[in-house]
Amino acid sequence: VPFTWQDTTSTLTEGKDSLVFSGKYDELWLTAMGPAVPGKGAFTFARIFLENSELVIDSSPFPLLPWEEPESQNSTREVIAGDVTSLEFRYALIDPDDSDNIIWYQNWEGSTEYTGTEQPETIPAAISMQCVFADGTELSWLRRTAGFSATGQFAASANSSSGTQPAAAPSANASPSGFRGGRGQRQ
Repeated sequence: VPFTWQDTTSTLTEGKDSLVFSGKYDELWLTAMGPAVPGKGAFTFARIFLENSELVIDSSPFPLLPWEEPESQNSTREVIAGDVTSLEFRYALIDPDDSDNIIWYQNWEGSTEYTGTEQPETIPAAISMQCVFADGTELSWLRRTAGFSATGQFAASANSSSGTQPAAAPSANASPSGFRGGRGQRQ
């Protein structure tokens, strides 16, 4: 879900509320919402990444900020899987000029300006994740995001240009390049 927090680490963004989301090719920082847990709230903040051939998730009921060093933040680390040889994320934007077309990005930082295929300053419409294991097994997941994602009213109403280039533009029915299956199916 879209969630903002004040960034005090840079003179360029000091005092500005920044999106607590960072989508890299091999690392994802996000905010998820679930049932409220007494004393913890309804948000879970997470960082998913590959470290020493292990799929790892750092999580916390408190914001994990992508602009801060991971080691300086209080989180719980859990190894999700071992013997992972690669991890790849892709980020979807529904083309505002052709709603039958999905534009896939290898990185998602968002932009403060938006007129078309540039990334809006919000979360993507969907996130795809693929893990490849040492034995050749591939697992892929594709999940739509919640809240005001890249297809929400904010994205449609903002206007100007940022110059961000998309990674690829497959059809709406296509999976990201190199992705097979979905819903965690083994290929």
